[in-house]
Amino acid sequence: MTHPLISPEQSQMLVLVASIITAMLGAALGFWFKGARGLLTGLLGPLVFGLWLLHGALVARFGMDSLALLVGEAIVFIALGAVLGSIWNRLGARNTEKKTNDHGSNLL
Repeated sequence: MTHPLISPEQSQMLVLVASIITAMLGAALGFWFKGARGLLTGLLGPLVFGLWLLHGALVARFGMDSLALLVGEAIVFIALGAVLGSIWNRLGARNTEKKTNDHGSNLL
């Protein structure tokens, strides 16, 4: 019988460490090139990992084919999308006030 190289717990830890490292690198590069919007985008890596852990916990609790799982995840994702969209728009409004052309549009 063969044994796996790493356990599921070790693989989950590796994914967590990788998401944190890539998020920090992405946030630094994003801030360097795009300012606050780039910083926000770079910091979404650990959020995705957290949502994956939440999904795993909800599946373990309710089962994969449960209506409660579907409704609960829909509520979480809609609320999270609304909050992140609001933050994204506020950052974009702050940045686009400076960048308008002669016609007043922000399509630069």
